[in-house]
Amino acid sequence: MRRQETRFERLMRIRQMNTENVINILRSKNLLLSYLECEA
Repeated sequence: MRRQETRFERLMRIRQMNTENVINILRSKNLLLSYLECEA
């Protein structure tokens, strides 16, 4: 059985996930903007 993760570990994991989500959102926004510029 896996040991219970500490509150700190959970917090760090959530922060990591949030950071990755923000990076992905920014990246897709940049892709969309460059696509629109090419189409214009």
